[in-house]
Amino acid sequence: MISYGLMELECSGDSCRVTWRDEGTLGNFPLERFFGLLADRMMGPDFEKGLMNLKAIAEARAEWPEIKETVWPAHTFLAITDSAGPENYAMVMGKAYSELMQLARKENLQVTGAPFAKYIRWDSVTMFSVMDLGIPVATAESVGGRARVVHYPELKVVLVHYFGPYEKTAPMYHVLDQYVKETGLKEAEGPWEIYITGPDTERDTARWETVIAFPVKD
Repeated sequence: MISYGLMELECSGDSCRVTWRDEGTLGNFPLERFFGLLADRMMGPDFEKGLMNLKAIAEARAEWPEIKETVWPAHTFLAITDSAGPENYAMVMGKAYSELMQLARKENLQVTGAPFAKYIRWDSVTMFSVMDLGIPVATAESVGGRARVVHYPELKVVLVHYFGPYEKTAPMYHVLDQYVKETGLKEAEGPWEIYITGPDTERDTARWETVIAFPVKD
């Protein structure tokens, strides 16, 4: 017995009807013909389960945030490289940003955007990471202390805008990772988080806005 499976898609607007078929020839052997009578009972539950899984995935996809592919122009920033774990992220990051802002004021540098974290290494088990903590500036050549000036080249990214507390960003990372895989892109380096609004300017954690970006290459 030889059979062929196929899926038929009939799409209209934002919906799509999926039909899963299995067709084949039973031949003349009596046992194969008897098997054909049982095929629906044997294979049907698997088909139903597969279609329900597909439905769940499609409906979950509808809840994805808007994903944007864009190119960041070359830019300059002040950065401090540091490391932290779950117990001291806030302290380490807050200290670095405070140092950078004081340095920018001292050197009369124009801050051109929100603070960010560029992740260099990340341990998914311990949640320990090594980061470049930075602020973008219009221009700079050299500074003192533990900060350094970085002239960053043009960068292609895929990104989402996330609203909510920092500890619940994980689903956004899964969405971006899946998008990168499906589009055939390749991650070029570690992710960036840009903190548009946060505890310094907004008390309601549901309104904290973070841009999460994956640098990519074709």
